[in-house]
Amino acid sequence: MWRRCLAAVERAASLRPGGVRGLLPQWTGGGVVGLGQRGLSTAVVENRGLLGTILSIPKRYPFQFACIFTGLKTFSADIFVQTCMEDAKEIDWRRSSVFAVFGFCYQGAFQYMVYIHIVAKRLLPNAAKYAALPMRDKLKDFKGFLQLLAQVGIANLIMDPCFCLPTYYITKEAILGKREDGQTFPEMVRLALNKYKKNAFEDITTSWKIWIPAQLVNFGLMPLHLRVPFISIISFGYCVVLSVMRGAKDKPIQEAANFQVSLTPEQHHLLANDVGNAIKKYGDQNGHLPREAFEYIFGRLGIRDRRAMQRLHEIFDLDKDGLVSPEEFAVVIHAISGSGTPAERVSSIFRVIDIDDNGLLTTDELETMLRAILRIEYNLLEEPSKTKSGLLVAIEEKTETGPAKPQSKELSQRAHMLALTVMNEAKHESPESITPEEFKAWAERGSITSEQVLRLFRAFEPNTQAHSN
Repeated sequence: MWRRCLAAVERAASLRPGGVRGLLPQWTGGGVVGLGQRGLSTAVVENRGLLGTILSIPKRYPFQFACIFTGLKTFSADIFVQTCMEDAKEIDWRRSSVFAVFGFCYQGAFQYMVYIHIVAKRLLPNAAKYAALPMRDKLKDFKGFLQLLAQVGIANLIMDPCFCLPTYYITKEAILGKREDGQTFPEMVRLALNKYKKNAFEDITTSWKIWIPAQLVNFGLMPLHLRVPFISIISFGYCVVLSVMRGAKDKPIQEAANFQVSLTPEQHHLLANDVGNAIKKYGDQNGHLPREAFEYIFGRLGIRDRRAMQRLHEIFDLDKDGLVSPEEFAVVIHAISGSGTPAERVSSIFRVIDIDDNGLLTTDELETMLRAILRIEYNLLEEPSKTKSGLLVAIEEKTETGPAKPQSKELSQRAHMLALTVMNEAKHESPESITPEEFKAWAERGSITSEQVLRLFRAFEPNTQAHSN
């Protein structure tokens, strides 16, 4: 019997390519073939099933996969931030679309073309070969290691600061920005880049902390078709960071919201119109003050100290776009000139004086800002009537009558003595600084010095008022 079976097998084998092996079940790229394939047709397990097909997509369609994957990744990263970290009641779909467009166009399409086609295949053709080497051979390949560092340098010193972050800001401004009537595309781009300029140092250094180590792994270990997907996976965390730092719409910062508590919409509108009329000769076509114009106005009103000038611009520029609008100007002068509530005034004045914005006042900060405000008040004073021009009147008239009055040593000495007195009177735990709560408690006690300091900030009163010492 066994001999008959063996003879049958030999006869069958002679009729099939591959002899006896052709009769046995075989694992090939197409699945299980050979003897028994018909009997097992319902249980065939293909090597390239659903999972195998999915895993092969990055290699078969690397460009398309990079674009779609990064778009979905950045979109989901922002959704995650809004729902899990910001506890948003409703998802801001326009904001998320910023990240989706940014991910698809820049992180997908642009990065693939640069990192794969330009850098890895043309500028540094040995990049893929170095990534495929065993670690022992990598340590011996000094030239390959230099090319690895070159790729990391291109990514972090050129691509991110010069392309990635500017592209993000421009995309965000185009989708979320509040477009003024008549605003051209170049003006929109310039506005977006002004915002990037303000945040550049923080954004770039944050990027380096994430991407320098990540790119060392990416360019040092990943094959070409997996480089953009790897970047996408790591950048999910980076997009979460970017969304937290820069994702929210540019709206007045928290103190700006507090500024407007006692200012009705009608009052705000009227005051903003008055401001607009006063600054229109210095503003751009939308009536907003560029930084240079802002500094010119307050320079004419007597401010000489650069730190004081910078701090005033930071306070007035509520949405941090580099421009001071009439609406922003109106909110700030209302809050600190005496028109707001006492609590608003004290909080606002603390913000103005806190030059480094760390929530603490030092003697140096007090002296610097008090000297600046004294200079404004001094230049608003009309002789001999002893009345004081309102700030808006001064902006319209005094800024064209010549430079500010010469520096007075008396004003500097007065600022110095006021600063020392404030530090002595305020009950503060730290010998070198005052907290907001300590400053508020000092102001509420109503000492002669506190009344003098609070009255000084009436220099921002928009209308003419009697002068009092």
